[in-house]
Amino acid sequence: MAPSVAAALTLAGAASLGLSMRRLPAWASQISGLSVLGLGPLRLYGLAYDAPEMERVGAYLALPTALALVLVGIAAFLVRPDEGLAGLLMNAGIMSPLGRR
Repeated sequence: MAPSVAAALTLAGAASLGLSMRRLPAWASQISGLSVLGLGPLRLYGLAYDAPEMERVGAYLALPTALALVLVGIAAFLVRPDEGLAGLLMNAGIMSPLGRR
């Protein structure tokens, strides 16, 4: 297993553990989910644009694993859409259009 995959799976586990504990604030697990979400597209961008510099971080990251990391990151970020960072982006208030930009 590549070190980048091990780090991403560890962060995904921390995000799911944080989501199972309702005492912790939602942003604690959402930041881990965003970290996982940030690692998956590096491999996808490297393949799409033929940029080997972007693939160095995920050098041993297979395409299905990259897609799975993207999905896990999105799921961990949007589990509690009304709380934390996702709440800022998903609500209909004044801050949500600013946060989406």
